[in-house]
Amino acid sequence: MSCPEGYIAARKCIKCEDNCKRCGYSYCYECYEGFTRINGKCYDSLTAPDTCATLRQPDTLVCDVCKDGWYGSYCQAQCGNCLHGKCTNSGYCPCLKGYYGSHCTGKCSVGCSDGECDGDNGDCSCRDGYFNRQCTGTCNSNCLQCEGASYNCNVCKPGYWGRDCSSPCRPSCLNGECDKDTGQCNETCSPLCLECESPTVCARCFRGYYGVSCNRTCGPACLHNTCDSGGRCACVPGYNDEPYCDKSTAESTSTSSTALMIISVIALVLAVAALTAAVIVKCVQCRYA
Repeated sequence: MSCPEGYIAARKCIKCEDNCKRCGYSYCYECYEGFTRINGKCYDSLTAPDTCATLRQPDTLVCDVCKDGWYGSYCQAQCGNCLHGKCTNSGYCPCLKGYYGSHCTGKCSVGCSDGECDGDNGDCSCRDGYFNRQCTGTCNSNCLQCEGASYNCNVCKPGYWGRDCSSPCRPSCLNGECDKDTGQCNETCSPLCLECESPTVCARCFRGYYGVSCNRTCGPACLHNTCDSGGRCACVPGYNDEPYCDKSTAESTSTSSTALMIISVIALVLAVAALTAAVIVKCVQCRYA
């Protein structure tokens, strides 16, 4: 669709704003002669822009004083994130917390401590997990403080050690803590303790051991050489004397057989004794009959 000068083509020709020769939607790209374009609008020499508080001369559009939040010869530019919302005619201002730069258009890094940075260049002190001058670099996930690069870590999270804090401390280290450079436990408990709660109390023992200090061994026939914290376990085939599996089925059977034999012998002896007593009594009765 072709439209005359001063109109924009849409479904139909729509007139531009007053004094505008060529426009887009709500924005003028070229004004008619005698008018000045400021922020997409056309002004004559007697009409000041809405953003201008005081004109330099009544017959020009150059502003001496802009309204708060604006700057430039025609007050055509908006101030950045300025303290109190004001800036100089060149756009410079003290910045709101969290911003930096001459026009306060730069935002402090999320890695900056308390969200604050230098108002001129954005440099700041880093919070845990970040590094470099503007705290834009992130440390290794197990590192609390690093510098120069993510792998150059100064302080590891508890439970890790190494230059980049990627190595876990041994479970036997008390509270899971160890030396950052060597990995040696700061404190430890029994060497048979897989995980400890205090220097004298183990939470878990290595396989084959049990007890508060993991100083007792599981039964010789515990299945998979594993027992609970009280030494109880399931037995391997051939052993059924739970809960400690310290006697074989053969030993149990032999013991039972021996006990039965002894009981049988005792019963036989008692029977013979009773019979003998009965015979003696009979003979005595025969003598005095």
